[in-house]
Parts: sequence; C-alpha cells; structure tokens
Amino acid sequence: MNVKGQAAIVTGGASGLGGATASALAAAGAKVAIFDLQEELGEKKAKEIGGLYVKTNVADAANTEVSVKTVVEKLGIKPGLKVVVLGGFDAGFHRDVARALGAKPLVRAARGCDLVFVRFARPGDESRLAGLVSAIAPAGGVWAVYPKGQRELSEDTVRAAAKRAGLVDVKVVRFSDTLGALKLVIPKAKR
Repeated sequence: MNVKGQAAIVTGGASGLGGATASALAAAGAKVAIFDLQEELGEKKAKEIGGLYVKTNVADAANTEVSVKTVVEKLGIKPGLKVVVLGGFDAGFHRDVARALGAKPLVRAARGCDLVFVRFARPGDESRLAGLVSAIAPAGGVWAVYPKGQRELSEDTVRAAAKRAGLVDVKVVRFSDTLGALKLVIPKAKR
C-alpha cells in the first residue's frame, strides 16, 4: 500500500504497537497525527517522526470529533465562498481548499473576496497586507500565515502590520506545526 502524502491518524500512537505503526507510516511518507493521552510520549514521538500530536481520549466521541476538525474547517472555508490562495502554500493546502469549496480557489486577489490567504516567509512581507484590504468583502477576511518561532516575523509583527493597514485580528489558528495564522478583518465600524 502506498501511503506517501496521505494523512494518517494513529490512536495510541505515543508508544508500543501504536508508536511502531506511527513510525512505519511516517517512514513510508504519510503525514501522521498521533491521538493519545500520554502527552510527554506523544509529543516526543510526533517530534521524532515529524508528525502531529493531539491529546485526546478516543473513547470519548465528542472529544475525538473536535480533534479531527481539519485546518480548512478551522479557517471557515465553505462551498460558495469566494476564496483566494496567494503564493507560498503547498499543493496539499490548495487541494484541501478546492475540496472544501467544491471548486478551485482563485490565485489572484480581486474585489469582493470572502477569504484571502497570504503566506509570509520573510520579515517585511507583512507590508503586503495594506494592498489586500481592497480585495476583501466588507464582512470578509485575510488569513495571514506566518512561521512560528521567529522574532522578526511573528504573530506580533503581523498584528502590527494589520493595524497599520486598518485591520484587526479576530482569530488565531495553529495552521501547522511550523506555521501560525491570524484572521484579519475590517473593523465593524468601518465596513
């Protein structure tokens, strides 16, 4: 079975047979999420295999349902929205957005967008926010995605650039292990 590029959830994946399964799937190229209650072991195993650890009790259906909520769902992507995905995102994100929308996302910002996704890679990239304000619908938003763990380009620098552009942040999401995301909108008083 070819699992390269596929997503896999391994329950009890922090140790034992589950841990071995998580390691084997990651070695075969799968993106692995470990669902386990053993936080320290789960974090360690996820780091070891380049995967994701989610503390969850799979015997609790409601807890598990919340845990499997996808990034796309957290970002509010739904069919019928006008969504733009600007450069810098991997093919997997484009595919997930297209699946959620039922159509390919736009690749250029245009007036009236419900959501605009922009990825910042270098300090100073945040200055691009000012040019995106005119692209979003009054109730729309910009998702600014930035690397975690950098001082020169961080949640704080993105928030400051958003303020200068006339935007406010309303939501923070863990986009991936290495990326954070802020949802930025036009303040209600200015819509």
